Amino acid sequence: LVGPSGHVPPFEPLPLNVARLRRHLRINNIANVTVHPVAVSDKTGVAKFCSYAHSAIGHISGDGTLAVECVALDDLDLPLPRAIKIDIEGGESLALCGMTRILRAAQPFLLVEGHNKAN
Repeated sequence: LVGPSGHVPPFEPLPLNVARLRRHLRINNIANVTVHPVAVSDKTGVAKFCSYAHSAIGHISGDGTLAVECVALDDLDLPLPRAIKIDIEGGESLALCGMTRILRAAQPFLLVEGHNKAN
């Protein structure tokens, strides 16, 4: 959907999912995607991450056993986006706090999947 001149920068902290995504991109000859093997949060650094048997579920948590790199999107030098999709298992508010400059400057379309302790 981004067309030949667009670019997609997905962010994924779990190594298994990063490998799967990169393999999928290679198989399908997709060149306008740069995978960032980090979690998106309110600040750049390292955080503990809870992962589960199903690789689609996981989140930043003080109880986590996996250390992951985190990034605040405002700390990156990326082109301003027209759209941002956020689905990060309860970390949505942290991610939004880490991109206030981007949100003000770009005013992108946001698609945010909300999570709480019940889901």
